[in-house]
Amino acid sequence: MINSVGNIFGNQHTNFRQTRNERIERINNAVLSGANNDVPAAPRENNGILDMSPLVREKNERMEQMQSKMESMRQDLDAAREAAQAEAEYWKEMRIAMEIARRIMRGDEVPPQDESFLAEKSPGLYKLATSLRDLTNDDPEKHDSLLESDRAENMAEQITATMGASSAPAPMPSAPSSSAPSSPSTPAPTA
Repeated sequence: MINSVGNIFGNQHTNFRQTRNERIERINNAVLSGANNDVPAAPRENNGILDMSPLVREKNERMEQMQSKMESMRQDLDAAREAAQAEAEYWKEMRIAMEIARRIMRGDEVPPQDESFLAEKSPGLYKLATSLRDLTNDDPEKHDSLLESDRAENMAEQITATMGASSAPAPMPSAPSSSAPSSPSTPAPTA
């Protein structure tokens, strides 16, 4: 009787094993054939050797796509950086042009290179400044060229950058003073 019970359980166990193995084989075949389109086909076995080429090929394609996206983002960043530098340079020139125009409108003496700079960079502002020039200014202030001071600031910045910020103090930006004359052309009257 024990043998017959053992045979019954043994047969059931064998049948269970066969059905389990059949189910696993059906699942593997479905995955290997790529029946599920969302899941890439698993590597196939060829004489005991796994063929990984589909997975490697897919990985390489994804890497190439990522690298091309990164390269295009890098190019966009470089273009944006160049545009920002050009914009900063434009506004720097406009700041200088506005100061030159202000000096002309006050009736002060402005160096010829500054006037030509203003006429070149902003012809409309130059015309406006010359038409609004204060001709009643009895004591015009004589100004040094803003272009030369701008070049001097740029050279100081370059020297500071070359030497390192820790070894030399950074130059202080100086706005031109309109209240005190830099070099009076006529002495102030004494009473």
